[in-house]
Amino acid sequence: MQVFLFFTSTVFAASLAIANVVNVYLSAKDTKTVETAIMRACQDKDWTPVKKPDNIITATLHVIQHMIVVDINYSKTGYSITYKDSVNMQYNASKNKIHAKYSAWVANFSKSIKGNIVY
Repeated sequence: MQVFLFFTSTVFAASLAIANVVNVYLSAKDTKTVETAIMRACQDKDWTPVKKPDNIITATLHVIQHMIVVDINYSKTGYSITYKDSVNMQYNASKNKIHAKYSAWVANFSKSIKGNIVY
């Protein structure tokens, strides 16, 4: 007698509260320096930037089947990265939660911005 056992598993990534990057302090010589650092970070980390009026850059990241969109508000004294939209990231607006990778990708992006500031 042969017995066949089939196992299936579903893997769900943990959802965490959306962690926006708020008021990262910089001491850049001017706003253009911060803008350039953001654009370089986009290039370094494969984000697609779109410059908007009033010192805002909207950046999009595609990773396999996931996509996130953030707004980056900046000045010569700092920047903030705020969630704007996502696809396939388990976003739950009522609970303010999203796939755990969101925070890691945004933190890595923020670190790259800081690393690209020229003083």
